[in-house]
Amino acid sequence: MEVRQPPSFTFVLNKQSGPYDGNEIQALIEQTIPTGRLEALMVLGEEEELCDLVRIALQKAREAGGCLVLAGGDGTINAALPILLEENDVPFSVLPLGTFNFFARSQGIDLDPESALEALLSATPIDVPVATLNGHPFVINISIGVFPRIIDARERHQARFGRNRYVALMSGFYTALNSRQDHRLTLIVDGQVHRVRSPMVSAVFNRYQVEALNLDSSCIDQQKMTVLVTRPVSRWGMFGLLLRGATGHLDQAENLETLCASELTIDTRRRSVRVAIDGETQRFATPLKLRVHPQGLHLLAPDRSRSEPVNGAG
Repeated sequence: MEVRQPPSFTFVLNKQSGPYDGNEIQALIEQTIPTGRLEALMVLGEEEELCDLVRIALQKAREAGGCLVLAGGDGTINAALPILLEENDVPFSVLPLGTFNFFARSQGIDLDPESALEALLSATPIDVPVATLNGHPFVINISIGVFPRIIDARERHQARFGRNRYVALMSGFYTALNSRQDHRLTLIVDGQVHRVRSPMVSAVFNRYQVEALNLDSSCIDQQKMTVLVTRPVSRWGMFGLLLRGATGHLDQAENLETLCASELTIDTRRRSVRVAIDGETQRFATPLKLRVHPQGLHLLAPDRSRSEPVNGAG
């Protein structure tokens, strides 16, 4: 795939992402990107659907032979992923504005908006593998059980107390202490059947998050998902598990089983289940079917990412 040098950029800006002032970010984009390379700057309106705006922006970028840039957090990226995977003839990049920015971190994209924009001017295209859940792509993780409730509670608490990591962490600990329910699950991991009782099962497909949790990255090295199965625990046990995760010591958790999977099926006794997927929650029909796609997205990333591992690749 060839990209015109230098490419122009069509931005989709989600002003609701993360702790930044949306108007300041908009001004920074206009100041940093040369006029001749700023094809369009499209701001997501309150009543507007992100997917609709992404499709329009993709067409503009395609006609200009340029690149689409998503300015937002991991949730913004995840919402756009189905379109990017379907219409992958246009490279895209990310201006990270979210709370955690796991995708940007895994691709070596600077978390400082000004530095990220400057690096974008000399970025180059790379291929990034993705995983899918019932056909819906994700590039960080999915989780069922306690964690979706933590995500929903975090949104409520951040809307009230502000969007920052401290609020997110405190909200997670509070929710863990006040919600616990074990689920009877059937897991099919690359053809092998596991029947378990668990309050939470996660599948991680993001090198930065695996390393931040201090877990073995061998699954990611093999372009496989790291599957985390939590054994039945007390409320305080779940609190301790989350604390180890927040402090990067999940490898020391005794109530956690780790598996590798290229394909994973999660079946429950329910017709549908709420899932946390790349920082957002959605309801999916069961069984949940996860699969790794080695070649998926075309990302415009800083030059240094060529010498660093990308998400899902060794």
